[in-house]
Amino acid sequence: MNHLFTMKSGCFAFLLLFLSVEGLGQDNHYWSQQFGARASARSGAFVAGVDNNSAVFYNPAAIAFIEQASLSVNATLYKAQRTFIRNGIGDDLNLRSMSYNYYPQLISGMIKMKKQSKFSFAYILMTRHTSDIRFNTRLNELYDAVPSVEGMENFIGAFEYSNSFSEQWGGLGMAYRISESVSVGITPFVSYRYQAYRFSVYSRAIPVVDSSYYVGSFNNYDDILFVNWKMILKAGLNIRKENWSFGLTFTSPSINLYGDCDVQREVSVNNLGLGDPGGSTFNFLAIDRQPYLPIHMKSPWSVAFGVEHHKDATRIELSGEYFSRLKPYKMIKAEALPFVYPTQIFDEINLGELEFLSVYNYADPVFNIALAVEHQINPKLTYIGSFSTDFSMHRDDESFEEYAMSGGDWNLYHFASGISVTREKSRFTASLMYYFGFEKNISQLVNFSDPTEENLLLGIPSGIAQVSVHSLALVIGYTYFLKD
Repeated sequence: MNHLFTMKSGCFAFLLLFLSVEGLGQDNHYWSQQFGARASARSGAFVAGVDNNSAVFYNPAAIAFIEQASLSVNATLYKAQRTFIRNGIGDDLNLRSMSYNYYPQLISGMIKMKKQSKFSFAYILMTRHTSDIRFNTRLNELYDAVPSVEGMENFIGAFEYSNSFSEQWGGLGMAYRISESVSVGITPFVSYRYQAYRFSVYSRAIPVVDSSYYVGSFNNYDDILFVNWKMILKAGLNIRKENWSFGLTFTSPSINLYGDCDVQREVSVNNLGLGDPGGSTFNFLAIDRQPYLPIHMKSPWSVAFGVEHHKDATRIELSGEYFSRLKPYKMIKAEALPFVYPTQIFDEINLGELEFLSVYNYADPVFNIALAVEHQINPKLTYIGSFSTDFSMHRDDESFEEYAMSGGDWNLYHFASGISVTREKSRFTASLMYYFGFEKNISQLVNFSDPTEENLLLGIPSGIAQVSVHSLALVIGYTYFLKD
């Protein structure tokens, strides 16, 4: 058997390295979610003209221009998202995911100071990111996947992908009014994130002719669960003069506070020759689990700007934000433990070079823009409409393919519309948001078409997959104006 271990060890070393660097990833879109019903209706174009409590996030300097203290509560009452990947796991083998969600968007308020004070304060608790995407499918076909075994085989393939996360931010904003038209501000945020990720692929080949019972199989299973605390600072400048408003913000890279992670993986091969001319079969198992691993999750720095023109009953704002690049980094670092069986293969594989449980991440630079229009129909009723881009931070850059998590690499485009009803002591806002995304000629996540023994009972993934994403959400918000 030693000659077989020697021949196969290089193949499996590559296999382990290839699968182990599949990145867990952060959110692949920075602007997929806005904060507050009015900001949602404006698609986030609220850097220059923000005039409510969401200024704590969009531009802390604008807190200084909010004349009346208030308390705001906003929630996404309903959000549905459909993700469809044509040819995602093979020729004419499609993937579908339909998710429904509702969650509180933000709770925010002003801390009232003396009228003569140049300082203003506000607070916010908000859902910064949330998502729940799942794919789960199984198929049973007849293939001659193992030529060394007589006749056809019953081929069973299964694919499971789930990625669920929620990230909450809490911040206290402070603004200082330099003059009647200029203010600066800063908000320190503390962030808490919970994420559960699972990626599983298995394939089985069972001969139809049962002369001698035989099962060939390949299995890959990843399961990652973590929590992460970090800190982010946002600083802003706001200038308001006559019919124009200008805003500029800087968001710092994240500062990691604490992280705790549980990672487990299994890769196994049973009774597969992988093209061995001697007809020998190979059995292999790599398995490990390490709990309580530290996690260092990074988010990049960003710069946002906004220009708003307001005349009569109409306000128009153009905003944009640039997010910097994150070089590939090790987000979860695990020890290299003796996890490979049979142990004879240790002589052929340097375990110190195999990062079986380590997880990498990266982010490409992104620049998004948003355009919003508000028109006051009458003193009580205002209409809002907007558009924004939401480009993916993971693109088709071959130098980073080894770090990319499957899924989420497509661009999104947002449209939103809403109304705001203002009364003497309150304001009610409702907005409807829709986004879509599509991508052609992307690589299949896995290929169950024409499986072969040499390729671990899988087909060769090709670039014929196509993805389409559609989402619709209803957001409402209520603001109560406090007495002066």
